[in-house]
Amino acid sequence: MKLEEALEIAGWPKSLLAPEKRPDVVTDLRAFEKELLLQSHINRIVVLRDGVRRLGHGNALPSQIIDAAKHETSVRRFLTRLGDDSALSELRGRLYYTPPSDGEREESEITHDHTGEPLDTLAAKRAVLKDRDPEGGVYVGELRRASKYRHPQDGRFTKTLLSCGVCDWIGRKRALAMPYWDRYDEGVFVGGRFGGSPMHVDQVLWSNVGKTFAGYKLLVIWPYGAASQPLFDEHSYTLFVQPLSPSEVATLERAACVALLGPGDDP
Repeated sequence: MKLEEALEIAGWPKSLLAPEKRPDVVTDLRAFEKELLLQSHINRIVVLRDGVRRLGHGNALPSQIIDAAKHETSVRRFLTRLGDDSALSELRGRLYYTPPSDGEREESEITHDHTGEPLDTLAAKRAVLKDRDPEGGVYVGELRRASKYRHPQDGRFTKTLLSCGVCDWIGRKRALAMPYWDRYDEGVFVGGRFGGSPMHVDQVLWSNVGKTFAGYKLLVIWPYGAASQPLFDEHSYTLFVQPLSPSEVATLERAACVALLGPGDDP
C-alpha cells in the first residue's frame, strides 16, 4: 500500500502528500543509528524500512500476540485468539470502544463494569466488551504484562511484552548514556480499520521509537509547541475518521508530518 491509497481510504486531504510533510526514510542501519543518537526529532518522523527484521527483532513479541495480530483483522477476534480468561488475566491494557455511528465517533475507554466496579486485567475488560454492539470499533492500547518481572536483557524491572528493543540494539552503555530510555511501561497497540489513537499530547517528554509488527498504520504529528495549541484546544482526543468535518480537514492540513507505516517498519 502507498501513502496516496491510505489517505484516500482514510478520507484525509491530498495536501498531506506535499514533500515537506513526508517522513525521513532511511534504509541504512548506520544512518538510522545516527538519526537515533545524534539528530533532532522535533516535527519529524524517521522510518527505518523493514527495521523489525533488520534489527533482529522479528521474535520480540510472544508468539501468541504476533500470531493473533497477523491473522486477525478484527480486534475482537484478536482478543479471542489470545486465549481464555486465564491467559488474559496475566495481561493489562487500555481497551477503547467506539459505538457504530454515521456521525461523530466518540471513542471511550472501558474502565468499569455495569455495577461501577473498576476493571483491572484484559480478561475483565474483554468480558464487558461482549455486551457492547459488535458493529462498534475496538482499540487496544498500552498492552503489557500485569505483573513486573526482571527483563532478560538488562535485569531491570519491566512489564513490557517485548523480549528486546532498539535500546538493546544500540548497546547498553550507549542506551544508559542517553537522558532516559523507558522500558518499564512500554506497551503494544492493536487496532483495526479506522481504529487508533486520537489526537493527543503524549505524556512523555522524550522521543518515541516504535515497531510495526503487522498491518499498516497512518501516523500524523503536528508542529511542536504553541503553533499547535489552538488545534489541540479544538480537537483534543479527536479520532480523524470519515466523515470528516471541514475543521478536521483543515487541522489535518496543518500537520507537520504524516507517514504510512507498513509491516516491519521502525518509526
